[in-house]
Amino acid sequence: MESGATELTTRSFRRRCRLLGGQAESYPCIIRSVSSSLHDDLAEKSDVWIDVQRQWVYLEGIFSGSADIKHLLPVESARFQNINSEFLTVMKKVNKSPFVLDVLNIAGIQKNLERLADLLTKIQKALGEYLEKERSSFPRFYFVGDEDLLEIIGNSKDIRRVMKHFKKMFAGISTLLVDDDDTQLLGFASREGEEVMFRSSITLKDYPRINDWLAKVESEMRLSLAHLLSQAVARLKAIFLPKADTDALTGLLDWISCYPAQLVVLAVQTVWTDLVEHAIPHNQLTDVLALVIRNLDMLADNVLRDIPVLERRKCEHLITELVHQRDVIRSLISSGTRNATDFSWLYYMRFYLNDSIEDPLLRLQVRMADAVFPYGYEYLGIPDRLVQTPLTDRCYLTLTQALDHQLGGSPFGPAGTGKTESVKALGVQLGRFVLVFCCDETFDFQAMGRIFIGLCQVGAWGCFDEFNRLEERILSAVSQQVQSIQQGLAAAASDPNAEVELVGKKLKINTRTGIFITMNPGYAGRSNLPDNLKKLFRSMSMTRPDQELIAQVLLFSKGFRAAETLASKIVPFFNLCGEQLSPQPHYDFGLRALKAVLASAGIIKRDRHAESGDLEEATLEQQVMIQSVTETIVPKLVADDVPLLKAYV
Repeated sequence: MESGATELTTRSFRRRCRLLGGQAESYPCIIRSVSSSLHDDLAEKSDVWIDVQRQWVYLEGIFSGSADIKHLLPVESARFQNINSEFLTVMKKVNKSPFVLDVLNIAGIQKNLERLADLLTKIQKALGEYLEKERSSFPRFYFVGDEDLLEIIGNSKDIRRVMKHFKKMFAGISTLLVDDDDTQLLGFASREGEEVMFRSSITLKDYPRINDWLAKVESEMRLSLAHLLSQAVARLKAIFLPKADTDALTGLLDWISCYPAQLVVLAVQTVWTDLVEHAIPHNQLTDVLALVIRNLDMLADNVLRDIPVLERRKCEHLITELVHQRDVIRSLISSGTRNATDFSWLYYMRFYLNDSIEDPLLRLQVRMADAVFPYGYEYLGIPDRLVQTPLTDRCYLTLTQALDHQLGGSPFGPAGTGKTESVKALGVQLGRFVLVFCCDETFDFQAMGRIFIGLCQVGAWGCFDEFNRLEERILSAVSQQVQSIQQGLAAAASDPNAEVELVGKKLKINTRTGIFITMNPGYAGRSNLPDNLKKLFRSMSMTRPDQELIAQVLLFSKGFRAAETLASKIVPFFNLCGEQLSPQPHYDFGLRALKAVLASAGIIKRDRHAESGDLEEATLEQQVMIQSVTETIVPKLVADDVPLLKAYV
């Protein structure tokens, strides 16, 4: 382009200098010399200009977008206003005469831009130091961007404006419940609308600084959940009994409505663990199995009724957990387990509540094999619950053993096998805050230093999805930080005061921190992990998900009593369709299509429940499933495949 521009300039000068005769032949050399000098001058000024403009755009959004910034950083704010005026004056001159030569001839522009660049760098450094100080006072601020953090600090007296940033700092809290005068915090609520009251309200005047009352919110969240769990377990023990009568089963529904969904499942897991441990040596597992099946049937009936949305979600979560508990008991019976120390029982996740422990946050322990973890009591809201399959159990065992040995976890396998979801689900089981980062071409590794510091101080988990998609240079930078964290966790296991150095900052690491990576090995464009990083992670191969069990749980949650029978038929039916029907680009007989059919079946089942009359339940459910398949799949088929599918049905 440069040589082309020079040639055009040369031609122009030749046309203008025809009268000069032979002297015009010397002009190309002069023009090339002038052009080269002009190009160097332009490149030098444009580099500084771009640097100034980049920093100005970032800081202008901060210093002009927040009215409170003048009070937070008065000196830097005044400096930026002066810089802003100078920069805008230059831009007005450029706008008035937007030609390169005119811009280059602005008096002292080079020195002026260099001075502005230096001042902007100093302001940005001061801003960074201020924000780092604020983040150190409340580590969850590390999960919030600079502009959002300044908005939070600037509006520390306006609770409702601060609330919109809670979803970035907490796993499940969306809003806080306040009194009419906005002077007391009474509790918190999830994005789904579930409300949990604090054990004791928080008076804001006692905590004038925002990081102080946010830290109190975090503390009260954990303590409130811990005390509610003790109450829930105490009440459930009188209801969830092998010899329970009809009134006790009805009491279970009342009990469910009294507690958050997270604690409903957790309390059932705790009481179930206690029942199984007492039943194993006395050969009474069949009684516990009968209890679980009775509750499954009752919950399946309950979700068909006209009940509130939150209560329906709780029932669906509980059904998901009870199906897994049923399968575990059947496995224990078939293996002939007679001792609570047999590995056939230790293999599964178990929950133990000890009310004699003084610290309420340490009363609940989660165990798997010989690994022991204190429950985290992070409020999680009501997220979709993962169906636990034998593959999930193996994944949990591998990852918990890795955590117990201060290592990371690395599930790998094809897309759609539940790698990331399994890590998130394990975090739910242990009450941890899990942050997922997508390692694609938009991955911002420069911000990762801040995120890592937050993970280490909060004790949260970081899951890096498709980690080996990163370029090797980025992979190397992130790997170094991950290695420092893993080594710090290993040191903290023996020395509670052990520190780790990240991005030039030394900090005490929270031993509950976890680092996980998921990978699709063998795909095009994937990098290989460095050997020094491989040894810090336990690998877990994730193969095909158990579609039949997933279908069974989804059917149970939709109110189907014959879920096991129907699931054993619908999954082979989908496999047969995929194999026998003509290959069409729009056909999909995978898990997504299966879930669509089951969701449709749930709606039809609820509509037909009231008008079923004397029709046998199993017959009705089979008709509902056939109707759902016909309405959902047939419209997508080509004409030749329709008779074949109806023959399979």
